[in-house]
Amino acid sequence: MTDLSTDVVAEKRLLSAVVAHAVKDACIRPVTKNKKAVRHHPDALSALNFLFDTHRSGIDAYALWLDFDADQFRQKLIKACHKEVVAKDLHLSDEQRRNFRSNYKLYCAMPRHVAHALSEAGAEEEENA
Repeated sequence: MTDLSTDVVAEKRLLSAVVAHAVKDACIRPVTKNKKAVRHHPDALSALNFLFDTHRSGIDAYALWLDFDADQFRQKLIKACHKEVVAKDLHLSDEQRRNFRSNYKLYCAMPRHVAHALSEAGAEEEENA
């Protein structure tokens, strides 16, 4: 029989790893075609949906288990990637911060229903590959 507190710690580590992975995926360089058309990498779009879509269960559900405020986390992430000063606790390089800014700008410009459809189509493409 396992100790309940050990299970809780392990589960929190797993959930924290998912959030950290989503942040890293949101920093994947956008895809450029013909030097004009810029679009999200499917993993980056999925991560942005997880992090910023408040209508679906994403980071908000994880925040409940991890005891942090999802809205504050989002604001911290946005501020850290738009400022010249690097937020040390996020461990993002300058390139990752630039990529996040580009991805976030694209994400904010697209209608939410399009973001969901593209994210789901990208996930299906990767599964079939």
